Amino acid sequence: MNQIKKLMMAMTIVILTLCATVRIHAATYRVSHVSALSWEARYDVTTRGNQITDVSHVKAKGIVGSIVKKSLSQPTRNKVTLHMTRKVGSVIYQTQLKTKVTNHRIHVTTS
Repeated sequence: MNQIKKLMMAMTIVILTLCATVRIHAATYRVSHVSALSWEARYDVTTRGNQITDVSHVKAKGIVGSIVKKSLSQPTRNKVTLHMTRKVGSVIYQTQLKTKVTNHRIHVTTS
């Protein structure tokens, strides 16, 4: 009887150990960029695995000039783009802040 209890305890520990190694890659990242003397933007990106599940707290501000329009798009599950229209005097600029998740890493680019 004592051996059965020990065997059951060992099996329980093995099962719990196997369950503990299951990895769930979920996190929230603050994406932020400042373009010198031009604009700044930030947003929070929530991921699960290689997918972006939520984008929140979107802020964009013109350092010189102003942001007259901003919109968010998600062309695929692992990419999100903040589109901004910036006006400096009578000149209008289009710019983007892009975030992509691949291999559980986050990549941020501007254009």
